Amino acid sequence: MKYRTLLLILFVLAAPVFAQGWEKYVAQDGSFSFVYPKGWKVNQNESFIAFSDSAKDEELLVVAIPFDAAKSPRQLAEGVITMFRSAMPDMTASEWKTTPDTRDAAVLFRAKYTNEGKKYDAHVIVVKDSGSAQALWFSFSGPLVGYDAARAVDILQKVVGSVSTGAAAASPDRVPAPKTSRPGTQDGALDRNAKAFLFVLEFSLGAPLTAGQERVILAELESGWLSSPAEELRKYDQYPVLVQAIMKAGQIDLESLRRELETSVREWIEDFRGKSESVRIIETELSLKATQDALRVQSTRDGVTGSWNHASILDMLQKERERARRKSGSVGVVLADLDEFRKVNESLGHPVGDEVLREAARRLNSSVRPYDAVGRYGGEEFLIVLPGSDGLGALTVAERIREGFAHRPVLTSAGPVPVTLSLGVAAEGGEAGGDGSALLLAAGAALARAQKSGRNRAALAADESGLEIDAVPPEG
Repeated sequence: MKYRTLLLILFVLAAPVFAQGWEKYVAQDGSFSFVYPKGWKVNQNESFIAFSDSAKDEELLVVAIPFDAAKSPRQLAEGVITMFRSAMPDMTASEWKTTPDTRDAAVLFRAKYTNEGKKYDAHVIVVKDSGSAQALWFSFSGPLVGYDAARAVDILQKVVGSVSTGAAAASPDRVPAPKTSRPGTQDGALDRNAKAFLFVLEFSLGAPLTAGQERVILAELESGWLSSPAEELRKYDQYPVLVQAIMKAGQIDLESLRRELETSVREWIEDFRGKSESVRIIETELSLKATQDALRVQSTRDGVTGSWNHASILDMLQKERERARRKSGSVGVVLADLDEFRKVNESLGHPVGDEVLREAARRLNSSVRPYDAVGRYGGEEFLIVLPGSDGLGALTVAERIREGFAHRPVLTSAGPVPVTLSLGVAAEGGEAGGDGSALLLAAGAALARAQKSGRNRAALAADESGLEIDAVPPEG
């Protein structure tokens, strides 16, 4: 489905901000501080500070670089790269990113190089502070194979964002994401797209998130946007379009769309499980929904056939009668009874009888429209609700169902079991009152007539003139 494909693309773009424990680094003279990944080893001298995770061969490097007021952050970075190339001649730099607001203060780019025979990938942020006449190089590097660019940028942004005077650096969990304009995308559009993203996400989950959960997800989403180029951000313009599609969808299409989107979210979770607080929140909500869905199935579905149970199918009938009343429409019903089903139970046993019931329910559901409803009415009887159908239309459906059973035995563990149906059909217009019991009584009377006439046939309830119509099966 096109919406599922769209959501898969957009959720992949919404790369999660990865959870990370943090420790605080305070300069020896106490002049500044920032955070770094918890548990990483610290190594420093007069010109650089390095934080490393030897198990993953990852390193966070902070270097004070020569300041030149006449040069942009990118030009300062290119000077450092030239210096590094004396030891790593294959070093390359690409994916340069900045914004109109930060062009004179910072630049983000990607670097690749070989060191001691190993290939590395890295992201770098160079910050230029004209007020203090200082420039700093912040880089995150890791092995080229398996390098996680989203994680690298996330760590870098949080480290740089935590830099403070004195010992005031705080955990990134308490640092609000900066509001930054993006090239080619206005703040109003980003805000609209963020709200649309939340709407689509909550729709796919089938329930609203709490205000606190929404804040966490929005903060991480917007943080990820800070490192995204304009062409990627513009893809989020599709979220308001998707919202409009959801708002305009009919009830049946709406549920189909929601299932497709939920499937996309679950696939996204599989790719990013354990990598951010947003993922944890969404996964928890999906788990809760699965539990609620299971409870709902237990309370609304028949335990043997999986069709709607007696109470649920009657509730659906009542809702369709109310809809017909509002729209001056009609609703048809079919009562289907498995002929002489007791003999199946008596000769082959109840387990085989249950196999027959399950297959009967499957065939009935596959024989009607997506918005029709099939429920187990009791014993071997099924009730089918046909919105918008008149009597003759419902009779046509019933006859098609009857034929589908008459010529196809049900395959069971005890071998093929011939099964036929008798069906009683009734319909009413939107002007009908009452609780629907008259409609069911009429269908029941038509069913009795079909059984009395020899079974394996469909009969339509008598109209006001007393005319009775039976769909008589052909001989043989």
